[in-house]
Amino acid sequence: MLVNFEFEDQIITVEDQTHGNLEEIRQFAKGHPEEMSFYNSIDHLCRIVANTDVYKKLLLYPDWAKYSLGFTMMDNNDRPAFSGGLIYHGPVDGVFEETFSVSLNDSNGWQIHT
Repeated sequence: MLVNFEFEDQIITVEDQTHGNLEEIRQFAKGHPEEMSFYNSIDHLCRIVANTDVYKKLLLYPDWAKYSLGFTMMDNNDRPAFSGGLIYHGPVDGVFEETFSVSLNDSNGWQIHT
């Protein structure tokens, strides 16, 4: 499914292969104290795609960690060129779950890992 994100004066089309996880994360983020970290991270990924001639599209797909996603930026020949994770650090239902990702700060929310 294709999803559009507004970035400055353009629309970035993201290929959503999350099978509903993206919408679930959006709903979880809504009203969450770290909601903006999710949208800032998506914005940052879109900014990379928009401001380079190397990448032509962004793919999002499920990650095994709750409220987290994987991403791949595809090159102009539709080959994977850069991948990572948009990882949620924080409690899920009041319990901190292991993400096996290292964060260099102690804040909760979403962070990009490569």
